Amino acid sequence: MRYDISRDAICYGFFMRLLKRVIVVVLLGMILFMVRDDIRYVYQLLLKYGDKPSALALSSYKAVIQQKPVAGAKSNLSGLTYSAEDRMLFAVINNPPELVWLTTEGQLVGRMPLQGIHDPESIAWSGGNQFQIGSEKDGAVYKTQVDIQRGTMQIISMVKLEGYDKAKNKGLEGTAWDAKNERLYAAKERKPIMIKEVEMSKNGITRALPSAITASVSDVSGLEYHAPTDSLLVLSDESKMILEVSSEWRVRDRLFLTAEWSGLRDDIPQPEGIAMDNENNLYIVSEPNLFYKFSCDIQND
Repeated sequence: MRYDISRDAICYGFFMRLLKRVIVVVLLGMILFMVRDDIRYVYQLLLKYGDKPSALALSSYKAVIQQKPVAGAKSNLSGLTYSAEDRMLFAVINNPPELVWLTTEGQLVGRMPLQGIHDPESIAWSGGNQFQIGSEKDGAVYKTQVDIQRGTMQIISMVKLEGYDKAKNKGLEGTAWDAKNERLYAAKERKPIMIKEVEMSKNGITRALPSAITASVSDVSGLEYHAPTDSLLVLSDESKMILEVSSEWRVRDRLFLTAEWSGLRDDIPQPEGIAMDNENNLYIVSEPNLFYKFSCDIQND
């Protein structure tokens, strides 16, 4: 009888200790949930503390258009670039493969099919009527010539990126073009994140950029090259930020794409494309079909 009482007491004591631990864990979880935005804010401040002086003043950009649905593009809006030739934005839709063009206020004004390019996820204007279009399925970037008046597209050449074609939806997600140096940048989304630089004027010599530049992001969903400051802008969907990377491959600045930063009312749900125009306005498209425009009120030298 004494043994039974002792065993019951031990079981009761074990149960109470376990219950207390469960209560502590639940309370801790509730506290963390309540202050999660504050924790994220502090983390973002710590990230910015280590940034180098910015040439673009990226963190000073504020949203002037946000969460605007692009009428006529219901879903799969991905990749974005600005054409100084047409003074319009161009984006790709991966399913079905299409090229669409928009005003800088986010109004769709034209579209055409992308025949011969499977699963387009990125686009970069490379002068005149030429565009570099990235195919995630093929792990390749196609140099194309586009006539938006006739609605025709011709493939001129292709650059195959080793290791980008077997990533199973973690492959090519961003392209950018450096016109002065005839240099193409291409980003692999994740596992692992990779950004390659292709010297088109030197028989396509390719090298991978240092992995340290993307150490603070979980993925890469878009790229943009800003010629006036010789900066590469790296867009991350999962980390909800843009990195401004110098030609020395150091992070100069970052723009957070979360609520209460950058004038945003809400987080940008799934940023997939980034572009800048000649007046340094910054544009982002988010799946399924949302359009954002940012401007800076600080005059850059």
